[in-house]
Amino acid sequence: MGGRSSSSNKTSTSSQTVDNKQTADGNAIIARAENGSVTINQTSEEAVSIVERGLDTADNAVNLSGDAVYQAIKFGQDTVENGNDLARYAVDTVTSGNQKTLDTLSRGFEQALQESREDSSQLMQKLITVGIPAIVIIMVWRKA
Repeated sequence: MGGRSSSSNKTSTSSQTVDNKQTADGNAIIARAENGSVTINQTSEEAVSIVERGLDTADNAVNLSGDAVYQAIKFGQDTVENGNDLARYAVDTVTSGNQKTLDTLSRGFEQALQESREDSSQLMQKLITVGIPAIVIIMVWRKA
């Protein structure tokens, strides 16, 4: 008894070569990319000029960045100096206020001491004018 048999065979091959290189063709630069070639229509001198402009732009960016950092540091320094000046002014103001308070208290104590001296002098004067005659009168009165 026989049977039926069949077989099939398919083979497929695909190959692709990618050349990612850059070459010079006369004064033009040719670059090969994955999907084909790209031609840059610039001469060597123009390419160098483009690179120089790029480097100048980068240099300017670095200078601007340096200037910005300098300005930030200068601003911080000025802020600290202003803070120190403000603190110094506050200390001077408090010191001046304390000195004025001490001067006022000192004048008050001097005035009180002077008035006390005047009161003592007046008391002594009254003692001499009134007290001594009173003692003499009392002594005379006791003997009498």
